Amino acid sequence: MSNYNKVGPVLIGDGLNVALPSATTLATIQKGDLLVVNEAGGIVVNVAAASAISRNSGVRIVQGTGPGKFDKTPLIRGIYTSKYNGNVYAAPTEQLTYVGFNAVSGLGTIAVLDNTSYELRSLYLDDRRIHGEKQTLDVFNYTTPATGSSLSNLAFGILSNTEQRFYNLPGGTANIKYEVVSNGTYTVETPTLTVVNQSNIVTASGATTVVAGDTIRIGGAGASFAIYTVKSVAGTAITLNNLYAGASGAAIPFGKMTVQTLFGFKLTGLPVAPNSVDTYTKVQFTSSFGITNDDSNYVTVADITKTFNGQGYWEQVKDAEYFAQGYKGVMNRTLFPVPTYPAYFVAGANYDTVVIEYTDVVNGNFQDTATVPLQTTIYIPQVTVPAATGEQAGYTTVTDFVAILNGYFATVVGFSPINTF
Repeated sequence: MSNYNKVGPVLIGDGLNVALPSATTLATIQKGDLLVVNEAGGIVVNVAAASAISRNSGVRIVQGTGPGKFDKTPLIRGIYTSKYNGNVYAAPTEQLTYVGFNAVSGLGTIAVLDNTSYELRSLYLDDRRIHGEKQTLDVFNYTTPATGSSLSNLAFGILSNTEQRFYNLPGGTANIKYEVVSNGTYTVETPTLTVVNQSNIVTASGATTVVAGDTIRIGGAGASFAIYTVKSVAGTAITLNNLYAGASGAAIPFGKMTVQTLFGFKLTGLPVAPNSVDTYTKVQFTSSFGITNDDSNYVTVADITKTFNGQGYWEQVKDAEYFAQGYKGVMNRTLFPVPTYPAYFVAGANYDTVVIEYTDVVNGNFQDTATVPLQTTIYIPQVTVPAATGEQAGYTTVTDFVAILNGYFATVVGFSPINTF
């Protein structure tokens, strides 16, 4: 996430310094350029130059902040360096959980009795996130009819409760996407659908065989795609009994469902939109389903995908840069309006990461010294077409930024080289 035990500079490149380092000086450095300099301030132009620097001397990492302007790290001496590694960008994932029918294993279901109250419970594990508060419980109830109850009726009754709780509120949205899934026979329809998130009307690209009362699966034949019951059909407009929960789109395949014997719920964590108050976070939750106030009747829950915050995701980079401002002396966050400072992250970019942990030796009064544990984090954006040399070219050319880092921290200091970018 965004917190580090060792605080220090965060440097962010732009991935575009094609001619670096040979054609650049500190006087001509540009915003987003990343360079390695020696103890005397000279630019380290290739691997050989980096390999010639002693463990006792050290290097600084420099990030351009504008024409002729830059930030730099303290001197990073090899003898005081404890960590050097690189991490390739990894995309974040949302939590995916099945309650009852598991679309991956094909096993499990919910049970149904007449005239019985059921509940789907979701417990948000808000206390696990940075700046989180207490856990929050959502309970969705549905009571089955006195006679003639069905699994489909129960599943969609619970689903309607989740929609009423969240989507119908002004600006309301859920932290979890609730969908109904089932087994059964899927018969594809020739037309495709145009769908709109949180609308109960879908539009077919041509004539269909769908009629009121049918159950359709939207998205494809696989059991992981959600099912919906049809309320009415008027030409190519199909009105569903529930709101469409997937992403808006066109040319979406769908088909009719028959021979359904197993039902369940598919719960997916929804991305938390960036805001000016909270730091980057993801939804984590636990879920259960059963007869109200009867713990012995709860069904199987399968957590298929765990929440993963990603590695080098842009919101992580944004938070890391924000908290590292304290290293530059930005300590007061209580002024109003809150002052803004230059930021170099790019929304939507994917970053590879270099982490260096080391100790900075600081001279104090009366010739005493103090040792300060620091961490420098370097974010290098992935680019569509990497340059022939520079930040994002990789590590194979002797003038590549990462290759130069390897020349010192691997060849001289003895860490494993970064060879994955």
